[in-house]
Amino acid sequence: MKIGKYPVKHTYKIPRLVSDVFSVGLAIFICSVEYMFLTVDEFTRVHYIGAENIQKFQQVYSSIGWRHYLTLVYPAAVLVVFAVYAILVLKSHKFSSLNITKRNAQKVRDMYALCVSLCKIPALMLINEMMIITHNKIMSDEKMSWFSLQQVLDLAVIAMLIILFRKMMISITATEQTAEDSVIKVKAVVKSEEPEITSDENNTDSNSERS
Repeated sequence: MKIGKYPVKHTYKIPRLVSDVFSVGLAIFICSVEYMFLTVDEFTRVHYIGAENIQKFQQVYSSIGWRHYLTLVYPAAVLVVFAVYAILVLKSHKFSSLNITKRNAQKVRDMYALCVSLCKIPALMLINEMMIITHNKIMSDEKMSWFSLQQVLDLAVIAMLIILFRKMMISITATEQTAEDSVIKVKAVVKSEEPEITSDENNTDSNSERS
């Protein structure tokens, strides 16, 4: 696994651990609610319609027998979220727009992994909101909207997390670039020195002039 052109390690720090544990809790909650919905929906039809009248009722409303199983798409979406998370964290990334060096590659990778982990939480909450809306529409057959304020907030949180962590990664790599530019390179210059004239040579020259 590489960030830029430098190999990095798969570290697992406490903030990311907390985020992943919370995400697993949300996933279990979503699957539990879906299981309860399938059970309650079946029980409700038997209780209010009657076991002997269900077949006649299904002939009139052909979709009543299978439409509640369509909500299984939401547990499947939870699995997709975790699969995408694993792929994004474990694969290499070039980050060509950032100044990746050997010293900051691991920091950038850890920050990127934390960002992806945190983005799972609003993504799972968005799935849960869609699932609850679908359950209510199936159970009550009311003309409810497929959209809610919660969905908008979840998408906004994901966008804010991506923007925030990208700025933090840019800041880390920019600091590294500034540190490299501030280093003064000193070149050694060797000057050729003229040989000094000793006193013996001076005396010899003066004697030769007198003679």
